[in-house]
Amino acid sequence: MFLGYANLTGLRLLFLQNLEAIEKHFATARAPHLIEHLPDNGSCYTALETRQFAVALNLKPSFTPVKSPQSNGISEAFVKTLKRDYIKIANFPDSKSALRQINGWIKDYMKSIRIPRSI
Repeated sequence: MFLGYANLTGLRLLFLQNLEAIEKHFATARAPHLIEHLPDNGSCYTALETRQFAVALNLKPSFTPVKSPQSNGISEAFVKTLKRDYIKIANFPDSKSALRQINGWIKDYMKSIRIPRSI
């Protein structure tokens, strides 16, 4: 992602992206129930202002331990699956067209997996 620095412009963009995702998914500016938000440990995500904004959206910021191979492996496997099962078989004229499809791909993927009862 292009938000490598916790500057004001980057934080505003991050806020807008999170707000748009909540509004698109729930048709409201705040999640109706607490949702765990698992970003990486980048400074734009760990900044106090970002964490406060997440709480206002009813998101619970949860960070993985630094250099955690388990959590990194899970995210790497998800990205690999997304690329293999969705991106490589699709033909898009540009990256914006592909980005518009990601939400649908993730919903489709989530329907196909079994989540253990312990989670």
